[in-house]
Amino acid sequence: MDLHRNVRTAEIRCGEVCRAATFLHDETMVAVAQRKYVYVYDQDGAEVHRMAKHLEPEHLSYLPFHFLLASAGHAGWLKYNDVSTGQFVAEHNTKAGAPRSLAQNPQTAVLCMGHGNGVCSLWSPAQSKPLARLLCHRGAVDAVACAFDGTYLATGGMDGFVKVWDCRTWRAVKELRLSGRAPVDVAFSQTGRIAVTCAKSVEIYESAKKLKAFQPYLSHKLDGSHATNSVFRPFEDVLLVGHALGVDSILVPGAGEASYDAIDGDLSLIHISEPT
Repeated sequence: MDLHRNVRTAEIRCGEVCRAATFLHDETMVAVAQRKYVYVYDQDGAEVHRMAKHLEPEHLSYLPFHFLLASAGHAGWLKYNDVSTGQFVAEHNTKAGAPRSLAQNPQTAVLCMGHGNGVCSLWSPAQSKPLARLLCHRGAVDAVACAFDGTYLATGGMDGFVKVWDCRTWRAVKELRLSGRAPVDVAFSQTGRIAVTCAKSVEIYESAKKLKAFQPYLSHKLDGSHATNSVFRPFEDVLLVGHALGVDSILVPGAGEASYDAIDGDLSLIHISEPT
């Protein structure tokens, strides 16, 4: 879908369940986790590649600076594939069963995986063992999200808690208990807004430091449909919420970054000369 024009650009009928999907380097290529394998399609809906070694995938994540596509399978294996050459790169056995959630740290490209035993593990393609293991909840970790600056990690568990962790010290800086509800997804915006998605409602908190506030920044209720996931649109004040009946677009003021940095912090390309 072209969200600016609200026009459908392509439609692919896979003929089987699709558990996850992600764009690759741009919008012309999309990877879909289907019932048995991972498939790659182009913008016209044509099948480009089938990754047969990614068995029963449930979660997908693309590492844009490494050209690696990662999939977490039902058997508990985390696998990496190089999309530029099509070669299989690495596979790691998490030994924790089927993953419940998967998120990527945009600054370090480390994958954070939530498990059914309340543990969140951190993975890199170069290491066969987790970089760290964090006991987050007393139930399954159904939601994981990383801030855009890589400073904070948000987790949501079946115990009804949403916790924000400092990635520098791995200590919980804030925690919120949802009364009678369990979060199904959490998401960070570019400016630090936190969206907590439950079965029939979405709550947005202003920042990680204000997560314990009595009232959320915004609240949105879904009419008779169960939410599944949520994601902020970059550089726009819009939150997309996927549910059983479709997708809702929620206006969240101040969620998107106002100024676009094309240089992305590389000051070596800027030449400053004093006036003569």
